[in-house]
Amino acid sequence: MGVRLEVHAMDNPAETVTYEFEADRVVLGRGAGADVRLPHTTVSVRHASIRLDGSRYVVVDHGSTNGTKLGEQLLVVERPKVLRDGDVIAIGTFRAKFSAGAVREPTSRERTSSLAKRLARLGPAGIRASPARLVVMNGEKQGTTLEIPDPPARLILGRGEQTDLPLPDADASREHCELLVELDGVMARDLGSKNGLIVNDKPVMQKRLRDRDELLIGATVVTYEDSADAILANVEALADEAIPPPPPPVAAPIPEPDTEPAREPERPIAVPPAASTLSRAEVLVVWLAAAVLIVSLAGLYWLLH
Repeated sequence: MGVRLEVHAMDNPAETVTYEFEADRVVLGRGAGADVRLPHTTVSVRHASIRLDGSRYVVVDHGSTNGTKLGEQLLVVERPKVLRDGDVIAIGTFRAKFSAGAVREPTSRERTSSLAKRLARLGPAGIRASPARLVVMNGEKQGTTLEIPDPPARLILGRGEQTDLPLPDADASREHCELLVELDGVMARDLGSKNGLIVNDKPVMQKRLRDRDELLIGATVVTYEDSADAILANVEALADEAIPPPPPPVAAPIPEPDTEPAREPERPIAVPPAASTLSRAEVLVVWLAAAVLIVSLAGLYWLLH
């Protein structure tokens, strides 16, 4: 039984790099000694490991600065957590999808280094390496560049016009050498040229290229540049970078109502009683006054007659 890991940068999930191992333990980290090297300072030098525990695999965090998550669960340091097919392990700014089973092609140590460089090209913005390229250093084509494509690919260099990098150099053969772009890196190979292939002042039949290697093709010097090599060398020496906590959620604004607020019902205005309305006492006074008037008029009538 083996381990398969599909690794991608968190902000670039469409581009994955696949590792396959038959080992009982797989170390993940930023350091050169890791089996899966993740080139970013949010990953500790020796961050976590996957190991076979009886008949099942477990993942263990080794006290990393930013911790290791299985899904959304943060692992307790040095406490193994059982893995199942399809589990996603979060390590710094990278994610690794785990599965167990038969291994088709184990990842060699050399391929591990090449895949680490590929992750550096696919990794988080800010440290992302530019694609490898060839740069012509002298002659009529001085300053000409040729970008190295993703594997698998084959490039021909020489004097012929149909080559991928035509060099107008009488000392170069029509098809002088080839570059084989593989998962394990870029291999330069002589194609039986009349003056041979010279890399870093040494004649070779084939050689795995590294950053700033110089190929002498006839009298033309072509430099192989790969910034991922420099990134891998520099990132291991840097201090761990703590991932800042996520910002607090922003409260959603309260929507304004579509209708006007309900108005309070108008209170009725109290109307005072009409002026003509009299009380009982007032009525009694009026009747008494009328009676006195009638008596007075009767007395006056009697005196006159």
